[in-house]
Amino acid sequence: MSSPRVAATIVTGFLGSGKTTLLRALLAREEDPRRIALIVNEIGEIGVDGQVLAGFEHAERVVELASGCICCSIDEYRFDLAVDELVRRVDPLLLVIETTGAADPGPVAERLRRCGIGVDSIVCVVDATAWRVAAATRAGRRQVEAADFLVVSKCDVAAPSRVARVKTSLARRNPRASICEAAPGGRFAGAELLLATSSARAAARAAAEEPPTAQSHLDEDAIESFAWKSAVRIDRRAFESALAGLPPQVLRAKGFLHEDEGPTWLFQYVCGRVELSVLEGPAIGGSGARGVFIGTGIRSQRERIVALLERAAQPDEDQVPGLPAAQIAT
Repeated sequence: MSSPRVAATIVTGFLGSGKTTLLRALLAREEDPRRIALIVNEIGEIGVDGQVLAGFEHAERVVELASGCICCSIDEYRFDLAVDELVRRVDPLLLVIETTGAADPGPVAERLRRCGIGVDSIVCVVDATAWRVAAATRAGRRQVEAADFLVVSKCDVAAPSRVARVKTSLARRNPRASICEAAPGGRFAGAELLLATSSARAAARAAAEEPPTAQSHLDEDAIESFAWKSAVRIDRRAFESALAGLPPQVLRAKGFLHEDEGPTWLFQYVCGRVELSVLEGPAIGGSGARGVFIGTGIRSQRERIVALLERAAQPDEDQVPGLPAAQIAT
């Protein structure tokens, strides 16, 4: 149906945690919001969140799935139809799904993969004033455990000591996730990491060997990035292991892995989770790998990161001795 070139971000969180507020703030920061498509799921028959987002000028297309929870009670036909409609009509760079407050994001991610959509990240919003209520439910716990990014909301109305306790509890429940605090209105430093559409565009430019353009909010949010490409043959399994061994400062990575006589792979790394998927259609061609890496203070570690990635390289008989196999660009 759809191509893994389309990525998906799942925005989840317990009832009233502030998912729609966060999503509006993220969309307001986007440089090219026309390429973002939204699926909003609500349990009730009246879709309030969908109406809020549909009236927002940055949303090119909103499809609403009401009267049922997306993870269990909405049938796969309705779900597949919504995804297919958005991909065909909008041709999005990113598909964003806002789940109900009672949804388990795990089955949603699996449904997306069956539709041929790569899951870029799972973002969970946690209300600092009501985490105990969410933690007492299976859905609330599963949302936190499945997340790549945990955004603690309503920190302005919760005591600092409570916010600290919530963050400690979240880190125990999901030590892999990156945790950040949201300011009123859903704003926070590092917001670019959640949708990361600029990283997707940078990875596409790297694949086409186009020069990089200015980054959106990375400098503002004290987030660093660098692009990497290698022309040598890469062993896919070794490369996957190398990605799994990236230092914790790397929060995101996205790019392409090329096999001489095989397919082109899209690789994604988010907070320690690695996912590779075959790109449908004609292969990009050539061998090697290329992509963009994003995180906190990673430029000082780029030599270490590149050395780790190049351990997956296979000897290339055509490579000229003495010439570097990889190139790095800031």
